Parts: sequence; structure tokens; C-alpha cells
Amino acid sequence: MDKKPNVNLSGDRPKDRLADDRLGHAAFARALSHSIASMKQHDGIVLAINGPWGSGKTSAANMVVDALSEIALSQPLEEPVFVVRFNPWWFSGQEDLVRAFFDEVSDTLAKTGNEKIIDLLKLVARKVSGVRGLVIAATELLPGGAVGKVVAAGTFSLVEKLSEDGGSLSSARGKLCEALQEQKRRILVIIDDVDRLPADEALQIFRLVKSVADLPYVIHLLLFDRDAARRAVGQPPEEGGPEWLEKIVQASFDLPPVLRTDLDRLFLAGLNAIVRGAELPDEIRWQNTFHDAVAPWLRTPRDVGRLLNVMAVTWPAVASEVDVADFVGLEALRLFQPKLHAYLREHPAELTGPGSDDRKKDEELSVTLLALVAEPWRKDAQAALQLLFPRLESVWLNRDYNSGVLTKWGRERRACSAAHFYSYFTLSVGPDALPRAEFNAFISAISDPAAVRQTIGAFASFRRAAGGTKAAVLLDELFTRSDEVPVASIRDGVINLLDAYEFFDNAVDERDNDSLGATAWWKLWWVLGPLLLRLDAEQREFTLYRAFTSCGSLYALGGIHDVLKSQYKADRGSGNEAEKRGLVPAKVVDVLGAMLLKRTQDAASDGSLIGQAKLINVLMTWARLADFDEVKAWTSGQLQDCQRVLALVEAATGTARVYFEGDRVSSEKPRVNMEALGNVVEVDRLRSRLAECVASGDEPAMTIAARFAEGIDRAS
Repeated sequence: MDKKPNVNLSGDRPKDRLADDRLGHAAFARALSHSIASMKQHDGIVLAINGPWGSGKTSAANMVVDALSEIALSQPLEEPVFVVRFNPWWFSGQEDLVRAFFDEVSDTLAKTGNEKIIDLLKLVARKVSGVRGLVIAATELLPGGAVGKVVAAGTFSLVEKLSEDGGSLSSARGKLCEALQEQKRRILVIIDDVDRLPADEALQIFRLVKSVADLPYVIHLLLFDRDAARRAVGQPPEEGGPEWLEKIVQASFDLPPVLRTDLDRLFLAGLNAIVRGAELPDEIRWQNTFHDAVAPWLRTPRDVGRLLNVMAVTWPAVASEVDVADFVGLEALRLFQPKLHAYLREHPAELTGPGSDDRKKDEELSVTLLALVAEPWRKDAQAALQLLFPRLESVWLNRDYNSGVLTKWGRERRACSAAHFYSYFTLSVGPDALPRAEFNAFISAISDPAAVRQTIGAFASFRRAAGGTKAAVLLDELFTRSDEVPVASIRDGVINLLDAYEFFDNAVDERDNDSLGATAWWKLWWVLGPLLLRLDAEQREFTLYRAFTSCGSLYALGGIHDVLKSQYKADRGSGNEAEKRGLVPAKVVDVLGAMLLKRTQDAASDGSLIGQAKLINVLMTWARLADFDEVKAWTSGQLQDCQRVLALVEAATGTARVYFEGDRVSSEKPRVNMEALGNVVEVDRLRSRLAECVASGDEPAMTIAARFAEGIDRAS
């Protein structure tokens, strides 16, 4: 994806207008607004909208206000509604809450120009402010509850004493009621986020509302989660106990539940704005992942907003490096199941790949994973995990995968691919992956020999913290994505990759490659073979002829010839069957062998052969194409020169990894393949000449000789 997402984070902002409704709240808001606007009685009343956290109560209240504006425009009212918004979440402490509440009401009513109401309101505020006023106003609020417990504790005299001032408060309230009756303008006071407050402050809000609940023409609309409100006012835990909120709220409305389909649409619209242009290689898998690994966690509009906010921050960092479905699924787990996500992050080896041979180990892992999730969510977590990490399907669905899927998963940059796992958890390209932009740039220049050598050479010199070089990562990436090389670039691309073989077959990657890992040559062939197959027969032959004419690594060319030759072995069929299976006809393989032999003999004649990488392997190929006597005759001649003796000895000395008892890591030790060496050189004469060549005490020569001697001892 080249386009950068242009997404603003949402601060959990509610919708303000009916036209913005996408969750089905507009009809509810219109119905409630018509009820408020058409109320005939002038007594004060307290209404409530109940709903869980994040369900959209504030949006619904905003739409009530918008609907009241619509009503005022369509049918002018005798008693227009003034709206006061008060959010106690912004304040702290009882006196601040009371003062702020009356300030908000006063500021709104100031628009009416009625100074009498404002002055009386401020007078009532002074009487109600502080502990005395609220205790007096709420003495009858909670029988058996918080205030009742104070009385039972022996403080009734305090309440009685404070009540002596009740006349002044009652007088002020009476005058305010008369002024409001004269004004005849309905006031809607919306009090939001009551369920966000600590229990003691929520109780203060209910006391405050009780103290002014009977003011004429005043409607209070409280927004809260009923369960949270019950806890705040000391609701008895037993079922069927008294409903103390009924002493405050005359009419409560449950916010209509948001339809699953509306939540899905809301999330998908936001997600599309974030990941626009991202590829979906498998539409069916995306739909399965969304509905089984993402949607179950989105229970409220707030959940949708939270996940979209997370995606807006994390997606741009890895937009072109991960699979959309896997990334959204894992981000959902990170947000809603953080303990499970943290465990996944620390166990890539147990989660990536098609599966292990130890079924019991996978079963134990599945039990551990689900134990990290609360019981109500385990079924959803299981569905998500088996979509994100298919090897778990062997436990839960009895479905197994073979190693052939690794290429597909790697090409799609799935989380279950070991090379790309870390991108999902570190928000950066993992140590075994190449940024998509770098790979795309390499592919676009694959026909340019200078650019290919320069890039691979630079990658070969880049030492990765995780071990090896960046060239090895490129080779692995080419293996999984060779189909992205344009057909028109394949001929030159094959030649250029072969010309750069020396960079792939470097000492660092060879040393970091364990004994079971594929060699650089095989990895390169796994790239070249599929590329050649995409060419027609004529182009394929032409490309191979070019390679065997110009490519510098005789070792790499020898490997290609061995593979092509093996396609015609007797145990692999014969005649037409073998021809159909072979990359090129048998006669072409023979011609390529003759070309390789000629180039090797020419290099032997001009002296350049001694400098070939993997010299012993090159000599073995020469012997196979000609005969061993010819090769030994040449190596015998090289023993006349000490520099060439050292070159032969160094070429014959490889490296082995050795573990000693008690060691947890291997040690590198010299190794000599005596069988291969004996086929191409007279070993005794080589050792004799080596002793003579190092007699002068030259330190580099002595080091080479010592390693060779140690390698022979280990071989024997």
C-alpha cells in the first residue's frame, strides 16, 4: 500500500446530530424529545437514559437536543425548551459539583434576560452548597441507605440542627418556583457521565438532583448505567430489594440496543478509511477473520471507537508489511484480551508454521492459551486463534497442514509465518523479513546487472542482530514471491542473480546456517527454477545458454547442471515422461555440461581456476564431466607453487559445529572432507608440500596449515 492513511484519532466523541446517526438512536431520540416538548404538567420531573458504558447514551442525548430544535422550527411552542448541559466528570468534590451545576444553569438562563430567576437561583445555590444543604435536601432520599446509616450512628441531632436553617432554603426555593411558574419556559437539564464518577460523587449528584427535582418547568435528564447507579446509592444486593432510584427518577428509558450489523458497518467504514488501498489476497479469509476474530469483541460503539483509534496509530507503521486480516485480528486481541496477546508475543516458535510433530505439546499450548481468557470469552478466543495461527486447528479441528503452505503464508505476510510474526508485535519489520518497499525496488531493478550486484552486495555486508546477513533474507523473500518478477524481466533477472551468487554464499550466512538448513545454492535454485518454468521452452534454453557462457561461479553452474541431469536419471522414468518433467531436453543438458567442462578447462589453463569459490566442489564437477586423472594432473601441477598449495588447503578446510558435554552452544571447528579431497588431489603429497611451504614461519600460512591439520584429525 503506497497511500498513507489520513485518519484523525477520535477522542470517544459522541454524535451531535440526528443526521449523523448510524446506530439506530435517532428514532429513540425523536420519541423522547416529543414527550419532553409536549408535557402538559408544569411540575419538575427527572428522567433517565440507561445503558452500559460506551453504548451511546451521550449521542442519544445530543440527538434529543437536535430533535427539540427540529420541533421548535416545525411547530413554534408556547413554552420553548432551554437546554442546560452539565457533566460532573469535569469537577471534583461536593462543593465544586454544586457550584458548577448552578453556574451552568445560570449561564443558560441568562439568555432569557430574566434577572429575577438568575438571582433566586444563585440564592438557592448558596443555600444548597456545602454539606448542610445537601444533607437537608436529601434527608429522605435513601431510607436505610447512606444518610440513614448516619442517623443510625447517632448523628440525628446534627441533621436536626442543620434543619433549623431549612426555612431559609425553603423560602428561597419557594420564590424561585414562583418565578419559574411566571416564566413558563421549560428547562431541560442534561447530566451526563454519572456512571463515570466514584460512588461517593455519584451519590452527591443524586442528592443534588433530589434537592432541585421539584422545581416547576425543570426536567432533569440523567445518563447512567443503572448497575453503576445502584452501587452508588447503596442498592441492596439481594434480588427484589427496594429500588431506591425510584425516589429520584420518575421515568427511566433503556437505550435501545445497537444492532450487530450497525456496529459492524460502523467499524468497517472506519477501518476502510485507515487501511485504504491495502490488499486483501483472500476475501473469504478476511470475512471469516472479521466475523470470528474481530466482531465478537465489538459490543458497544465505544469498543468500535477504541479499536479504530488503535488501528489509526499502529497500521501506518506496518501498512505494507502485514496481512490486513491478521493485523486487525491481533490488534483486537491486544485491546480486548491483553494477557492473551502478551503470551502470543512471547511464543512465536509454538505458534508459527504448519504444526509440530509433538501433538501433545500443541494440545498443552491450546489449554494454556484459553486459560488466559475469562470463561465467557473462551469460545470467541478459540475461534480467533485458530484463524490467526492455523497450526492450532490440528488440536481444535483435527486439521493438519503440510510444509507447502509456508510459501503461501510467507507471500501473504501472515502472522503464522515465522519471518513476519514479529511485524505484528513490534510494529516494525521482523528480523527475518524484508520491507516490502525494498523488495519491490529490487524487483523493479532486477534486469539491471549493476543494480542487482550493488544491492545484494550491500545486503551481504549488512549483519543482522538476529544473525546472518540481509542477503539471506532477500533470498528467502525471493523464494516466496518469485511470481512477482515480471516475465519480461526473468531472462536478465536469472543471469543477474547467478552473477551475484558469491554474495549469497558468504561466510556469515554459511556459519549461521545449521546443519539441517538449506545451503545458499539450494535456496537460489528454489528461486531460479520457478522463474525458468515461467518462460517458454525456447526462452528457457536461451537463458541457460547465456548463464553457462557468462556467469562467473562455476560452482553455481555445476549445481544447476547436476539438477538438470538428475531429472533424467534411470530411476525417475525415461523417454517422453522424463522429457515432460525436465526443464530442458536431455540434449540441452548435455550441451550445457560440455560448456561447463570447457569453461573449467580454460580456467585451469589460464590459472584462474585456483581462485574459484568452493574449489573442491568445482574440481569434483570437473572430474564428473571428464575424469579424475585429468583433475589430479592439474592439482599436481599446482603443488609446485606454495601460494597455490595454500589455496588448495584453505579450500579443502571447512567449518563444523561441535557440541561438547555440558555446552549449551556449539563451537566452530575446522573440518576436512577427506573423501572428496582424495578424489581430486594426492593428499600425502599435498601435506608434504604444505609442511615445506610453512617452514619459513609465515604466520598466515601457519594458521591455514594448523586448521587443515586439525580438520584432518577430526575427519579421522
